[in-house]
Amino acid sequence: MDRAKAKKVVFSVLLIALVAVILSLMRTGGEKPLPSPPREELPPVPTPVKKVSVEEVRAYLKDIRGKGYRNPFLSQKEREWRSFRELLGALPRLNGVLMVGGEKVAILDGAPVKEGERIRGFSLVRIEDKGVRLRRGRREYFLSVKGGSDVP
Repeated sequence: MDRAKAKKVVFSVLLIALVAVILSLMRTGGEKPLPSPPREELPPVPTPVKKVSVEEVRAYLKDIRGKGYRNPFLSQKEREWRSFRELLGALPRLNGVLMVGGEKVAILDGAPVKEGERIRGFSLVRIEDKGVRLRRGRREYFLSVKGGSDVP
């Protein structure tokens, strides 16, 4: 086969392939899809709006900042630990237990306190040789003379 004839065969094959591609692109493949019906839009509903002054907004923001909301990203153990540390800071410091005229007196935060008296929101329930028992609400705390405390 000579070269001219081979060129004609290759050209005709390419031409047939091109026609096939064009026809396949023009083919629709069936019925055209119908457009979806237009959406029914709801009428706008008027929202009641209360006018707020700048002073009211500032007062509201100041109130929010003053409340000191807790951090939502802390785990339960971290929250318990923080509340425990805050409680330890709130407990009065026991400096010692004295016997004065047959009566026991506790020295809390450097001041003499007798049974039944209150100090920093705690009431002194009982004075013992090894320490004192304090109560705040339903909880009772034992402060040891050695400097430790038994906080449940």
